[in-house]
Amino acid sequence: MTNEPSNLANAKGPDKLGVIPYALAAMSIFPLLGLPFGIIAFIWGLVMFRRGGKLLTAIAGAAILWQLVAWGLLIRLPALLGSS
Repeated sequence: MTNEPSNLANAKGPDKLGVIPYALAAMSIFPLLGLPFGIIAFIWGLVMFRRGGKLLTAIAGAAILWQLVAWGLLIRLPALLGSS
């Protein structure tokens, strides 16, 4: 037996972000209220880009883009359909 410390205490490793940033990114799909969560998750992903933040940045960016498209359609749809 060696006296080296066990890696069991840090099972997720230094290259993993954990579940919290992904939960923030998932909450960012909710209209309007999720936008701050998406921005926070996107910045978090950029800061941790080399440590697994690529996927987080992609998820948060897609959720923010989805919100922009959804709100844009919601605002423009009546005009596009010809409603008064």
